Amino acid sequence: MNRLHLHASMILLYLLGHPIAVHAQWQLDGAQVTSEWSHEIDYDVVSDGAGGIILAWRDGRSGNYRIYVQRVNALGENVWTPNGVALTTVSEQGPPTLVSDGVGGAIVTWHDLRNGNEDVYAQRVNGAGVPQWTAGGVAVCTNSQSQTNPRIVSDFAGGAIIAWTDQRFLTTDFYAQRVNGAGAVQWTADGEPMFVDFYAQDYLVMVADGAGGATLAWMDYAFADTRIMAQQVNQLGNIYHPSGLEVCTSPGYKFDLVIAPDGSYGAYVAWGDTRSLTDSHLYAQRVTGSGFLWWIQDGIAISTVSSTADVAIAFDAVGGAIISWSDFRNGSDYDIYAQRVNEQGILYWPANGVPVCTAPFNQQGSDVIPDGAGGAIIAWMDTRNGGNVHGDIYADRLNSSGAATWAFNGLSLCAAIAHQRKPLVTSDALGGGIVAWEDFRSGNSDLHAQRVEKRGYWGRPEPLAESAADVPGDQGGKIAVNWIASGQDAHDLQVVTHYSVWRATDVEPASSALAVSAEEIGPDFDGAAYRREVDAAGDEYYWEWVGNQAAIYSPRYSFSAATRSDSTSQGSADHYFQVLAHTWNNFVHWTSNVVSGRSIDNLAPAAPLLLTAQRVGSEVHLRWNGVRVSDLRDYAVYRATATGVTPVPGSFFSSSADTVLVDGSAPATALYYIVTAYDVHENQSVPSNE
Repeated sequence: MNRLHLHASMILLYLLGHPIAVHAQWQLDGAQVTSEWSHEIDYDVVSDGAGGIILAWRDGRSGNYRIYVQRVNALGENVWTPNGVALTTVSEQGPPTLVSDGVGGAIVTWHDLRNGNEDVYAQRVNGAGVPQWTAGGVAVCTNSQSQTNPRIVSDFAGGAIIAWTDQRFLTTDFYAQRVNGAGAVQWTADGEPMFVDFYAQDYLVMVADGAGGATLAWMDYAFADTRIMAQQVNQLGNIYHPSGLEVCTSPGYKFDLVIAPDGSYGAYVAWGDTRSLTDSHLYAQRVTGSGFLWWIQDGIAISTVSSTADVAIAFDAVGGAIISWSDFRNGSDYDIYAQRVNEQGILYWPANGVPVCTAPFNQQGSDVIPDGAGGAIIAWMDTRNGGNVHGDIYADRLNSSGAATWAFNGLSLCAAIAHQRKPLVTSDALGGGIVAWEDFRSGNSDLHAQRVEKRGYWGRPEPLAESAADVPGDQGGKIAVNWIASGQDAHDLQVVTHYSVWRATDVEPASSALAVSAEEIGPDFDGAAYRREVDAAGDEYYWEWVGNQAAIYSPRYSFSAATRSDSTSQGSADHYFQVLAHTWNNFVHWTSNVVSGRSIDNLAPAAPLLLTAQRVGSEVHLRWNGVRVSDLRDYAVYRATATGVTPVPGSFFSSSADTVLVDGSAPATALYYIVTAYDVHENQSVPSNE
């Protein structure tokens, strides 16, 4: 068991890189990320590792299209330079792609024309938005011919593998390069060839293998019919398949190629396929980490009804994959469907997929991520409110059985005026997602984002604990627990009814009757109660209830919570606190991060009064009026041979638990005395009379 010694991740969640004393910015219809007059286009997004996202895009504010990046933290705030940090100010840049650097920043790659033809560059930006490599980016490939459309994956060592389309031999081939965390290229200058032949290749996709290498897939035009090819490369730049791996050679055109990891150093590949000659269907194949095609020749059928479009794929986090797509099996409008497949190629959900959204008009452009529990979060553009004229952004979470859990036909994340499109979804690290999209409500193409937590509430419904601080000017035993309100605690929502405050404890409930669940803590709850919590690592914690606070739609709250002991010079008494936001539905509540603090007795006793001193032979008898405080420890007596005695160590004579003291060593000279009172927390009073 690991109860009181809470993981640092529990305490730091939401706090990394974030100035905590600010209000959240998630809001109805999404937080605005960019507001430039020019169009922000061709964007990509990754998690920042702390509950937020990092976006890269290009826009034409400077005359040429250039690359910018921005970080949106867990509260929905833009924390870097307004409208983004420019990664380079030279030439014209092509679309960026990016990957997390694993420590709060990102590595971004693009192609640009600074040398007169398209070359590939990359830049790393840290969690504070500061570029870390050569100004303008490090050169990944500057061959004299054209290199375009780079793709990037993590090498899981602080760097990245970057692959691109290359025309150095006049046709389109694929090359790759590894860049380490310091921005130094690791393989042959201008890249290692991944696949080179006399025919054209296109539509490159790539995924990390988790061991420092990558799996690539693409569409190949060597024959009359398109075929799907793949390649695997290790961390040293060595390829596994010199002639390429033929994933699918069936007749017909292939399109919408997508790729995802399989969790075992290989990959899942899915694509649209016209082999039936009458319609376009959806197929998939698994490429193992050993380079084998694990399923039947040319892939398994995922859907064979209607015409497939907008394919997306994600690892399901437990060994399989979840695929989403659009088709119009119900008429002339596209709807969203999804399917889950295991590593053996067995479909978990009904044949041809489960419906995600079949609302009127078109639903297209879906993106999918795992929810961490065998299900998925899917976001899409939806024209149900615009009659196929303009789109809104919707999303839903499917559980491991394929059932939608948020709302029938999806949860609306943005229904603002004008057009929204191209949603991309990223994990919020808590079972929910953050969706970013292009938004035209201002007349330009700006970027917006919205967080939706795992139960389908948008924004930040979790309360955010800011501090646990000593209550000043008291006798100790109290800590002020301060938190930012739940995003659902607002006049226009009125979802949150009350908050409960909990203190971590090493003590298990003395009786099973004291053990409660959060659902049992109603607004009027009173009495002793303990709650058990198990984190993702399996560690167990106990929390004891210390009080409730009614929700009054305030942006911030403070609760004076009791402590078991105070901190003194003899040792610190740290206490850990957590806040839960409760709703009208007993089974819906949100848990804050953890904060720690200590209480201190800030009040010294009053001064002892009416000190008298009388010589009796060779002794001096001292007497004074006692101080009436519950935490009195003793009295300190100070002596000097001149007036002006001060309570300093050099003048200290003796201590007494009573209000009398006999100085049996009094010299036969004039003597001067004062007395102070100490409490148990070592607070000292002002002196008595002299």
